[in-house]
Amino acid sequence: MKNLEITFKWITFDQLDDIARLHPLTLADETHSPSHLANLKSCPDIVDDFPIFFYLTQGDHIVSSIACLPDTMITGQAAMRWAWGGSLETNVEYRGKGMASFLVKNMVDFLHRGNIGWGAVFSTPQALSIYRKLGFTLPGFAKRYLFLRTSRPFLNKHVTSQVAIDAMDFCYRILARTWSYVHSWKSPRKVSVERVSLYDESVTGQLPPLKYSAKYHFNDTYLKLMWKIRNDMQFYIVRSRSSGQPLCYFLTKSRIIEKPLASRYCGFDLMTLMDYGFYTDVDDIACSILITAFWDIYMDSGADILEIITSLPALCSAAKRHGMIKVGNGMSFKFSVPAEWNIGPDASDIRSWHLTHCCGDAFSFE
Repeated sequence: MKNLEITFKWITFDQLDDIARLHPLTLADETHSPSHLANLKSCPDIVDDFPIFFYLTQGDHIVSSIACLPDTMITGQAAMRWAWGGSLETNVEYRGKGMASFLVKNMVDFLHRGNIGWGAVFSTPQALSIYRKLGFTLPGFAKRYLFLRTSRPFLNKHVTSQVAIDAMDFCYRILARTWSYVHSWKSPRKVSVERVSLYDESVTGQLPPLKYSAKYHFNDTYLKLMWKIRNDMQFYIVRSRSSGQPLCYFLTKSRIIEKPLASRYCGFDLMTLMDYGFYTDVDDIACSILITAFWDIYMDSGADILEIITSLPALCSAAKRHGMIKVGNGMSFKFSVPAEWNIGPDASDIRSWHLTHCCGDAFSFE
């Protein structure tokens, strides 16, 4: 490592308009070219000195890089600057030489000097190993729950007979729909679900403040959600039918999975609960209402599979009551914050964090 003459560099937001002169290598290298820069100017959390990209060079080429997105971490009345990491890349010929560890350590040291915390989600096992070695806090995984309307994407990979696939999928669909009706019937129903635009201030401007059961959460103002939302996402408000009062919101995303999941399964339509928030006390009833409303949207759609990722225990319980199955490790979460924050030992418990799929805007790095 010492003989490689590696240089640690970074790009701050105020350098964005002059990046071709100050950081020409990042524009010449497709592997290490920051893909998220175009959207940063409209991000509510961005400031001039925020570091948006870190990289290592040897000579005239980049060997490792990582991108950062700005956010605000909120606990009680305190709001602290936060950076989400994503797209950690190291050239194949430099792997195993400690490059990624060197890059991440220097990045976090730089952020801490600026009183900025750092976190990441959906990391690979290799990246998780790096974070453990560096002593980062790893509270665990936000759980992933799935419900399959059809078993065909999975049967296609394991069964060769088309007749058998058709027969098994037909039986599964009947069972799945029966299961869905039974569990949905048990859930609270005295609500209405309204699809609205986040840009419609006549609606969003009248919504009450959000309530949380977790101690730590991130900036989920409507301005921030507007920055995150994509064309394939929909925003819904759930209201009480009797009073018209808003109870919760949720944000969905639907897309065809073209890259195989678990290296095997693809070609199906996945609907994901990307984000959610509550306007009432966060309890079992509120979570059941949210899941039921989301479930109804799914059943009226053409999506094959329903996905929920959450660190909220009551929402996990509501998902299980609807017959959803916990699959895999879900969404990893790890972080490192300046020592002077003193955020407490409870921060090492995944249940202390309000985590959703939208946290870190991880999908924007795809």
